[in-house]
Amino acid sequence: MTNEMQRCNSVCRYEAVHHAVPVICIPFYLDQFAQCRNLVNRLKMGVLLYPKDLTKETFTKAVHQVLGNPEYKANAVKAQSILRDQPVKPRDLFLYWVNYTIRHQGAKHLVATAPFELNIFQYLSLDVVAFLTLPPLLTFVVCLKCLCWLCCGKKATDGNSEKKTQ
Repeated sequence: MTNEMQRCNSVCRYEAVHHAVPVICIPFYLDQFAQCRNLVNRLKMGVLLYPKDLTKETFTKAVHQVLGNPEYKANAVKAQSILRDQPVKPRDLFLYWVNYTIRHQGAKHLVATAPFELNIFQYLSLDVVAFLTLPPLLTFVVCLKCLCWLCCGKKATDGNSEKKTQ
């Protein structure tokens, strides 16, 4: 039985599923945590070890767990069959699209034109950004002004009234 210890990026995940290999996942950053959770929790084809918890004992225990439990291999084979169950082989699909592009002289009708036709405000969705940031910002400013008026405004009027009575 072949097993794999991986750092669990998306390429490693697909490689492990493609070859039906049970895994010991050790995520370090970014999407690796999600990839590991997918392999361990959804596909149930391995063990998850966090770097902060990694010791000789936990690593040895994970290796024995993956090697000793045939359920991980069975789940890996099931995930492999799901991944490979496609009506057209990926190689044939790739060749079809290459030939399609050659037949249609570059297939310009498939190129997205929106980024080239939009102005900078539309392209960056600045209207949406303004709509989402201005109301909370205005609310914060109004609340801040009210707090200043309540705290500082009363002190200023109290000081003036004391001077007038003297």
